[in-house]
Amino acid sequence: STQPGARLPLLLRATNPGDADPIDDLLGAYTPQELPAPLPRGAGEVQIVEVRPRAFDIGEGRAPAPGSFGLAPGLRRDAHSPGRRMSVNFHRLAIAEIVPETAEACSIRFHVPPELAQTFRFRPGQHLTLKAEIGGEEVRRNYSLCVAPQDGEVKVTVKRIAGGLFSNWANDQLKPGDSLDVMPPHGSFAWDFAPGAANNYVGFAGGSGITPVLSLLKAAMLTEPDSRFTLFYGNRDSQSVIFLEALAKLKNRFMDRLEVYHFLDEESGEIELFNGMLDRAKCDEILDCLIEPAAAAAFFICGPGPMMDAAEEALLARGVDKA
Repeated sequence: STQPGARLPLLLRATNPGDADPIDDLLGAYTPQELPAPLPRGAGEVQIVEVRPRAFDIGEGRAPAPGSFGLAPGLRRDAHSPGRRMSVNFHRLAIAEIVPETAEACSIRFHVPPELAQTFRFRPGQHLTLKAEIGGEEVRRNYSLCVAPQDGEVKVTVKRIAGGLFSNWANDQLKPGDSLDVMPPHGSFAWDFAPGAANNYVGFAGGSGITPVLSLLKAAMLTEPDSRFTLFYGNRDSQSVIFLEALAKLKNRFMDRLEVYHFLDEESGEIELFNGMLDRAKCDEILDCLIEPAAAAAFFICGPGPMMDAAEEALLARGVDKA
């Protein structure tokens, strides 16, 4: 139970960037000076009046203070604040490996030369901006890192989006030896884990939203030997579960500290709780039956908008506050 004067859990919410949200690409991949005109294909009827640096994407690179609400690319909230601008230098990186994850997703591991090792250091949960010319058009997309800093790799996961220009091109055309322009890691959907900490962390992920959550999960397990992590992961069916095998291996490795619960919308199992999507009713049931919200140090939420809304609303209803 929460002690008098104890800090409330911190709720960090993000969307998984990429083809799904072209406006996110504008805010995450361009500076005001670089803002393209006309807008990239798919930007729709949105009129961008001003682009300013956002809270937590700038400054000293710290996690948001406890009790605040972590803002990251894709959030539909005003998070503007003054500060120094994120670097927009791109570096040409060769692709070292393409890893098929599911029929709809692959991971891209980049070769980072020694002279750029420091440049591409990252905090768990951050993402990369990739730039390529596709059909004569410059295209930029943000994709989350799916590895922990301890893995010694720079790797992102790209899931196909219906009509997605970059995601389909990447899954169909990219191969080891190809090169892409890559911006150094950035983003605020991150957490600074400490070796001496003993915390409970909870992740809600849907579909490809697992990517940054996996980075956070692995970093928590590797950095904080006394901490625990509980993951609630929703997908359409068992064939669409990204990192299914990787999560099983992590569960076996950290059996006493890691719990992973899968929820499938189009497949039914024996336990009714795990059938269906992560909607508000399901999130309420999870919070009533499987965890004690007040005992968690942080909640990490990433996935489709309706899923994130459901998880956030359920948590806020139970006293997980936001600034």
